[in-house]
Amino acid sequence: MISLSPSIAYYYYFYSEDQEDILAFTKGLKESYDLKNNEKISAESKNYSSFRLLASAGTENMILNTLIWKDITLLELIVSLPEEGWEGFIKNHIRIKETFQDKLKNLLGEGILLVTSPDGEIPKKVLERFDTITEYIITELEVGRLYLLKPWGKEYNIYGFIPERDYEEFILETLPYINLYVHRLERSVDFYIRKGEYMKEKRHEIEIKVGEILGRTITLFKNPEKRQMTLEKEIDELSNVYSSLALNVSYLKSSLASMDSDIQKLESKIKSLLPPVGQNGLESELKRYKDIRTMLKEEEEFSLLTLEEVKEAIDVVRTRVELLNSREALDIQKQGFNLQVSAGVIEVIIVYYYTLNVWRILSPEEVFQNIPYYYRFYLVLLFSLFVLAFTHYSAHAMAEKKLYNRGMIVSVVAGLLIISTIYLITFAH
Repeated sequence: MISLSPSIAYYYYFYSEDQEDILAFTKGLKESYDLKNNEKISAESKNYSSFRLLASAGTENMILNTLIWKDITLLELIVSLPEEGWEGFIKNHIRIKETFQDKLKNLLGEGILLVTSPDGEIPKKVLERFDTITEYIITELEVGRLYLLKPWGKEYNIYGFIPERDYEEFILETLPYINLYVHRLERSVDFYIRKGEYMKEKRHEIEIKVGEILGRTITLFKNPEKRQMTLEKEIDELSNVYSSLALNVSYLKSSLASMDSDIQKLESKIKSLLPPVGQNGLESELKRYKDIRTMLKEEEEFSLLTLEEVKEAIDVVRTRVELLNSREALDIQKQGFNLQVSAGVIEVIIVYYYTLNVWRILSPEEVFQNIPYYYRFYLVLLFSLFVLAFTHYSAHAMAEKKLYNRGMIVSVVAGLLIISTIYLITFAH
């Protein structure tokens, strides 16, 4: 095992599907630094808590490990080198890396770690080669002091580390794991921010649209023409708005869950390295992610409220459609009742006329004339009404698919009694 203090470590993160780029870059590093494959990888070296070691190559002062985690492949290049030799090595490594830019275009991210000797410090000339900050972000760890030399970003992160004890695992496995989650979050942060802004704009547009639709439905009730068709169209439009918003809320929930998971894992790993008391400078970097997560959470809650408002608007318009339908049904019912009454009156008049004429024809002339007119009027009228009743109950029986019902029997019996009464009055003289 090479000495890790002092040393420089480079971490290159690829998506495992980009095998051609990974193999080409690995081959280029081996050839550039004359690294020999390590055919025997001990079982102990494979047992990283997060990554799995696939291959290793090296020299007396340099090692190149190929590790895998889920769908990520990590190339870990570590060179044991005194601080005074860092500047020349970094300059040469940048030149080598530039020749493989086409193989690094799909790189997920890069990490650089400068490990000093236990009481050393990071040379300022080295830092001038990187876009570092003047006020370093310092975090006290159980294994040493970690410096974040520039804010976490998409392309590369650079750290300084002054070791104290048992720091090998931190350099080989823990920091690469932390840096991986930083890159995962950084690659997603812009998407999360754009998603939140898009949802905010979409929600505002929907709120205006819902207000306009509800306003139009009120106007439609004042102008009855074509209101039924228009209201149904408004329901369709609101339903489309609801579906679109629900889909976006689902995407937002998924984004929020993914970001929550990454933040929790990153924070948990960092906390596991912290002593009981000490400075945690990385908390300020974590806060940026947490603030974005809070923004997304608030937008999710607002969007859910808007979703409920759209649903209520749909219910309101549907209620108005049902009210409109019930009014129209009531109007049709009234018209039908009026028609039924009119038909009944006409039926009574016709039956009355023909019944009276049949009575006159069948009766001796002098007998018919001697029957008091009120007898004739009331008897014929009653007979006409019972005929009307028989017609009404017959229609009910047909609707119920019955041969007869009680109303028909009563009507027939009453009609026969009236006919009997007429017969007795006519022929009893």
